[in-house]
Amino acid sequence: MPTTTAILSLLHEPASPRNSATRLFRHQPVLAWTLQRLTQSQHIDTITLLCWDDQQQQVSTIAAEFDAHVLVKTSRTPIPSLDRISAAQRWSDGWRGGLQATCHFDRGFHAPYIQEALSRTPTTDFILLIDPAAALVDPELIDAIITHAAAHPHREFFFTQAAPGLAGVILKPAVLDRLAKANTHPGRLLAYSPDTPSLDPITNDMCVPIAPPLARTSNRFALDSDRQVRRFTAATADLNGQLLASSAQNIEAILAAYPMSDPQPREVVLELTTCRATRPIFSPVAHLNLDRRDMEFESLAPILAQLADIDDLRLTLAGVGDPLLHPRFPEILKLITESKIPAVHIETDLLDLSEAALQAITLARIDILSVHLPATSAATYKHIMGIDGYAQVLENLKRLLGAKLSLPLIVPTFTKCRENLEEMEPWYDHWLRILGTAVITGPTDYAAQIPDHAAADMSPPRRRRCARLQSRMTVHSDGIIPSCEQDVLAKQSMGHALHDGLAKTWQHPLQLLRSNHDSNNLQSHPLCSTCKEWHRP
Repeated sequence: MPTTTAILSLLHEPASPRNSATRLFRHQPVLAWTLQRLTQSQHIDTITLLCWDDQQQQVSTIAAEFDAHVLVKTSRTPIPSLDRISAAQRWSDGWRGGLQATCHFDRGFHAPYIQEALSRTPTTDFILLIDPAAALVDPELIDAIITHAAAHPHREFFFTQAAPGLAGVILKPAVLDRLAKANTHPGRLLAYSPDTPSLDPITNDMCVPIAPPLARTSNRFALDSDRQVRRFTAATADLNGQLLASSAQNIEAILAAYPMSDPQPREVVLELTTCRATRPIFSPVAHLNLDRRDMEFESLAPILAQLADIDDLRLTLAGVGDPLLHPRFPEILKLITESKIPAVHIETDLLDLSEAALQAITLARIDILSVHLPATSAATYKHIMGIDGYAQVLENLKRLLGAKLSLPLIVPTFTKCRENLEEMEPWYDHWLRILGTAVITGPTDYAAQIPDHAAADMSPPRRRRCARLQSRMTVHSDGIIPSCEQDVLAKQSMGHALHDGLAKTWQHPLQLLRSNHDSNNLQSHPLCSTCKEWHRP
């Protein structure tokens, strides 16, 4: 059997108190669980941990228990490619499909450092990348990947479709060398490229077959947040003394059957204003009377304070308006950055980009800046967006890109309507070539409150509970918490961000709404009854 070195990189994780070496699961560090499970593999020869010096003490202590090597890098240094991977993965839940063509196994990847780690170990045939937060990684899956790789010497890269946290990915040293020269990451090997079209790699023998439940589950198995630890602690309470030896299929079945109820939302959509320089045919601003006041700056700090302890929070500045048009947008970004929100996303038309807003974006901690650009021509842009602004948006994009920032990731976004469908494919290929990332989304009729411009009805024939209600909360600019982002007029108001509080609203009125969805009891929720977005995550 070829020699295999497992690499666990903590480079994307923070220092104490919240990383895989310090976060506890069942009274042991998550990293210790990962190593305990990993050392049950029959085919791993060496384990190496890669960390920063501010993680060294805890990592080295745990590594010593399992005879693992540790490569400690000096004081944290910004690495643009690593920062982009980390930002993309903060907004991804699946094993594949993240922005920048990232996969879950790309987290913490920096090829030169991995090459350095390998230079300190015996000759390696296979490099196995494992998430340090994969406390429930399945050693049988790991052995299956290694055995499969050994049986297919003509390939250099091997993966599975297992949910995040259950398995890893194998590279041969030659692949690592090419990734280092290209300054890129393994996920790129699985991504669509307009210039080199090919069959999806999941159809060939690089993809190791696994049991369908492990590939189709919507659950994540990485214990990389307090929420994940809380969920798995509760779900596996009956496996005392058995969890360490439990298979991935057994754990998945238990988690799938366990009712989850989080005390706080995972995602919060915060509307700063209803003002928008455009009037898109797919937006409520073109069809409804929206007269909400702008969010008061003094209200923002108390709202952010309620989110302070959610270590996996995703905050999106969006709503029906353009957040860049709030008169105090630069101050708001500064306040959000000071609040240390772990993941921030902004949606904008980028039609108006003041120098103050541009400067604020360059200084703030923002992961993603989504730019609504649903056209490849000025005429189509005007028809869809209601204004002749195509050239101005492109000019503002150039200004942003001219700042040469690692972050935020600039993500052109195409809303697919009947009216622009012909331009969708060339648009997608163009922006993939330019920026490496492009997103196509569908319009909504906001539960039949505005005309439907969708190219097709994508909702499944059989209704199930709303997926978005399980993780997402929307706060309007006046502080009202509607049932969801489809409820743009707050016809189904759940509470107020300041008067009632986010946690209380999430745990009571919104929990009742979720329960009604579970039982398909929607008579008292007319918007939910007419909504077609319930299947979207």
